[in-house]
Parts: sequence; C-alpha cells; structure tokens
Amino acid sequence: MDCKDFNWVFSSASPAGQYLKYIDEENKYYYKLSDYYCGRFTSNESVMEVIASRVGRLLGLPVLRYTGEMSNVMLDNKVHTTFVAKSKNFVPSTSSSMPLHLFYQLNKLEKEQPYNFMVRMGWKEYVDALFVFDYLIIGVDRHGRNVEIIVSNDGASKPAPIFDNGRSFTFEYGTNKVLLEKFDYTADFHANNFIGGISLERNLNYVDTIFRVPSLTYCFKRRVFYGLKCVLTEEHIELLWSIINYRYGLLKEKGIFHEVV
Repeated sequence: MDCKDFNWVFSSASPAGQYLKYIDEENKYYYKLSDYYCGRFTSNESVMEVIASRVGRLLGLPVLRYTGEMSNVMLDNKVHTTFVAKSKNFVPSTSSSMPLHLFYQLNKLEKEQPYNFMVRMGWKEYVDALFVFDYLIIGVDRHGRNVEIIVSNDGASKPAPIFDNGRSFTFEYGTNKVLLEKFDYTADFHANNFIGGISLERNLNYVDTIFRVPSLTYCFKRRVFYGLKCVLTEEHIELLWSIINYRYGLLKEKGIFHEVV
C-alpha cells in the first residue's frame, strides 16, 4: 500500500517515541503506525493490533475489525516501509462518541467507582468481555480513553467495540530475538486499567459470564496469522500462538471459556 501522501499526525507518546495516525475523513478510515522514535520504528503495535482483532473476533468477542499491510510511508522526509493498521470509524452517522472517563464523570453517582458505574449502566457483559480479552492478549493499555461510549441522537448509549489493542502480546519487543526468547507469557501482567485493577489476572475474578468459544484449531491459527509471514518470523508466530494457547487454556480451567467443538 502506498501511504506516502498521508499526512501523519501526532496521536500520543510513549517513553520510546510517539504514535502517529492518519484519518481519511471522506471514507471514515483510521490508519495507525507503531511507535516511531529517532527515524525508526521501535516496536510493532500495528501488527499486534491486527492479531488481537482477529483473535477477538474469531472468539466472538465485541472487538473492532482491524486490517493491515506493509506500506510505504513518508516521515521526516524519508520513505519507510512498515506495517500499517487500518480500521473503520465505528460511530454511526446518527450518533457521537465520548471517551469513557468523560462519560463516567458526567453520569456517575457520588463516590461510584468505574466498575460499579458500568454494571449500573447494564454493561456488565461488555466489561466481562473486556477483562477476558485483555487477559488473553496481554492488553496493558485500557485507560479511560481506550474505551468509548456511543451516544445516539435520542440519548441512548452503549459501549463501542473494543479498540486500540496494539499494546498487547509482545508489542514492545519488536523483532528483538533476545527479549522475545525471555518473554514469560505465564506471568501476571500489570495494566493501565480504568475500569478494573492493574492485575490482568485478578480482573478475571469479576467475570461471571461464560463465553462459548471455538477450539484453537489449525484453521483458527491460520486465520489469525494469515498474510503476516512477511512481517513476523516463524519463531515469533509460534511464540504468539503459544501465548494464545496458554491463556485460552487458563480461561477454560476457570470456567470462563466453554469450548464448542
């Protein structure tokens, strides 16, 4: 894909650099790059965004669809070939959206915590799906702007599809083989989490929804990693598949996932 004419703008920052995005206003598409620092990409959030999206959607979770491909982009007067993630605007023309932290501040009861607020609003199953999904993909960046509420013109409201999942799996290590080999995906990971606590594993204690999910077959794996061998090595793909299998298995043991053969 040729994205050299895209006017990339600053989205947010990390200790390692900055995230850049481009919005196609006419066609309502959003394009995202991985962390960019000093003329190079230091991680691979955009690839993990697509993998997380595929995993979530194949499991039947309310996750936004992301696609992506290797593309040419112009940054700092230089052409870079990198993976670009793409998604469609999820807000209907008859509605608007608001970050959860702002919607919560405007509508919460006195001393009401975000989790209790979501339950009172009738969104418990959505929160359960969010906790389960972030545990499965090791999603560590669920702050109050990474959940949005869609508000229709008649005042009705509902959570948007789960989006912005790039800071997941092995995103921060990019293609660093040494760090990837040391990655302990069996550990409990701490996350920036507006609704729940910082522990991805302890957040599962709030979950009482049973999710009926397909088995992790070869076909499932093929669909998750389709077209990504030009971006990830076979070893990296096998590591990611091991992460999915291990954490899926624990969700089965806890009775949260009910496997449908």
